[in-house]
Amino acid sequence: MRQFTHSISLSACGLLAALVLSACGGGDASPPPVPTQTSGYAVDGYLQGAAVLCDSDGNGAPSVGEVTATSTSAGLFTFPEGCGSGMVATGGTSADTGLAFRGTLKAPAAAKVVSWLSAIVTNARVKPAS
Repeated sequence: MRQFTHSISLSACGLLAALVLSACGGGDASPPPVPTQTSGYAVDGYLQGAAVLCDSDGNGAPSVGEVTATSTSAGLFTFPEGCGSGMVATGGTSADTGLAFRGTLKAPAAAKVVSWLSAIVTNARVKPAS
């Protein structure tokens, strides 16, 4: 019983110390926020090797400073630094048919799937395959 009481008092002391230290402030010395990665799927069948653009300027094409990711064999793409903008997927190969994907798919910010449906939802112009 004595050991249990002792560990509680150490935990309480640790909590009190943390609260006191956090109250000291110094907001300018805070580390910058850690970016949250953004992941999703490119789908027309799963698109393998598709280029997925984080389209921060909304022009539908890669621009200086915009990042792209390449989808895996399961259609998964990841932006390690996150993406808070709409996304555009082009190229790659459909896992269902083995055929090259020649269209353009768009999705709104925070979407987890870039597909024909997301393109319709965003009211984006979808270019059919040639």
